[in-house]
This record gives sequence, structure tokens and C-alpha cells, in this order.
Amino acid sequence: MFTLEIEGLEPLSLRFEKAYSEMPSNLQSVLEETANNTVERAKALAATRLKNPGTYLDSFHISAAKLEVMFGNTHRAEES
Repeated sequence: MFTLEIEGLEPLSLRFEKAYSEMPSNLQSVLEETANNTVERAKALAATRLKNPGTYLDSFHISAAKLEVMFGNTHRAEES
């Protein structure tokens, strides 16, 4: 039998344990809320910056899966 000692492993392990304990237990909710807030902010900016937003504001989407949230806008860009 042998003993293996790795210098610095204990402090690193404690840092991971602390980070894990500080992670929200409702991580999925945090991801979805962040996506919703980002989309709402983008809509507000578009409404004030675009002369005629038309269907652009309705083209935002949010798609959520376990530990993953995707969001964006599917509006087709038009040439001026």
C-alpha cells in the first residue's frame, strides 16, 4: 500500500465545496429568469430605438432544457 499526497489539494477541495454550497439550488429558475429579463430588456431597447419595430418584438424566443436556456430573435433582417 502507498500514500499519495498532493500539495494544495485540500485548499482547492475546500474552494470547490464553498462554490458548490453557494450555487443556487434553483439554478434552472435563475437561468430562465435571466433569459426572460434579457429578452424583456432587448424588447424595451428595440421599442425605443427602432422607428417601426413591427413584428420584430414578437420574434423573440426562449427555449429551456435542463441546465440550458437559449434565447434570441428569429426576425428576418431586411435590407434598407
